[in-house]
Amino acid sequence: MKKILLLLLAASLLPQCTTYHRVRSNNLVTKATLAEKHFYQEIPFTLAHGLPVVPVYIGQDSTPYSFCFDTGGYTVLSEELKERAAGVHQKSYIDVKDANNQTARIHTYMLDELSVGPVPFENVGFARIGFTEAEYFSCPGIAGTVGPGVMKECIWYFDYDNQKIVATDQLEKIPNIGSATRIPIKTNNINKPLMEFTVEGQKGVFTFDTGDNGFIGFRKPFIESLGRNFPSATRYGQGIRAGHSQVREDVTLHRLDSIRLGGSILLENVIGTSRNSSAHSLGAGIFDFFNVVFNLGKDEVYFIRRKKPAPGSTLYSFGFGIDFKDQKLVVGHLYNNSPASRAGIQVGDELAKIDGRRYEFSDYCDFLNNFNPVPEERIELELVRDGQGFAVELKKERIL
Repeated sequence: MKKILLLLLAASLLPQCTTYHRVRSNNLVTKATLAEKHFYQEIPFTLAHGLPVVPVYIGQDSTPYSFCFDTGGYTVLSEELKERAAGVHQKSYIDVKDANNQTARIHTYMLDELSVGPVPFENVGFARIGFTEAEYFSCPGIAGTVGPGVMKECIWYFDYDNQKIVATDQLEKIPNIGSATRIPIKTNNINKPLMEFTVEGQKGVFTFDTGDNGFIGFRKPFIESLGRNFPSATRYGQGIRAGHSQVREDVTLHRLDSIRLGGSILLENVIGTSRNSSAHSLGAGIFDFFNVVFNLGKDEVYFIRRKKPAPGSTLYSFGFGIDFKDQKLVVGHLYNNSPASRAGIQVGDELAKIDGRRYEFSDYCDFLNNFNPVPEERIELELVRDGQGFAVELKKERIL
């Protein structure tokens, strides 16, 4: 009887120990200490896949490493950089689920010193997650991400008009902050910013994820449950990278009359995606319209309308996307009711020639960094399927 009681006690303690371990690990991996006060620094950025990339320095190493900002995740170092960096201390692990609903175990570490541009931080928690090794990130040379654990320590102004990021601990020094729209947010256990939104009177919560180079993403079946047939299109075979996984799925795009952010910001004529995600998301596409101030330590963000915001969203396309597989260009995704789908093109078809030109690349990085054709209104394709060649000519159309 005593043995049975001990087993029951152990079983009841196991979930509590697991929860304690997860909370403790999250506290470590989201830790950072700002090592400067009363400062204002401007950090120029470049773009990789639409994401802002800044130089980051590790300890006393004067080598600049390219990092992007990811408010939707952790501070991350690539495996190569983790092995090279001084002052790294392994701590624990966490089992986490990414935006593709894929669960994996990630290991957590502490880093003695890290500087984002000239702004120094100490005792920085970080994680090792496989996405930094994926070619999509490694090809443009991205070595890690600055997560909300670091960002919560000061104020960050993403100024896309002037392609710079301002870091400061003095909100009043942010240019045009007096005319900005303030929106209160909440942050979760790893400091992800969460923002309320409204569509057709129905409320939800976005994860504001600067590591997502998309725009508006809804978790199914939110849009489908609103009881209205929005203009829509389906993108078949879309490859989606999130956290530690990549999946291919069919994604529905909806044209929405309006979305209200935090009760204050009105976005009109918006195309949002609906997919099997773990959360609704607001991605880096918002920077096409607004410069944004993140003050995560005070649970607030500010929106400043850009001098030349992007025009309203329109999907104008031949109806297919291109990928690189087995040393060949292939059709990566396809829109329904598009010029490409009506011409009989299928996902996986080899693109032997584009406008009479045969493209060859040594590897995926060569393709990703150097393939940038800019066809105008028409395109001629020579394709191969099951060893049989065929040719089509397509004209761009408005799909959505």
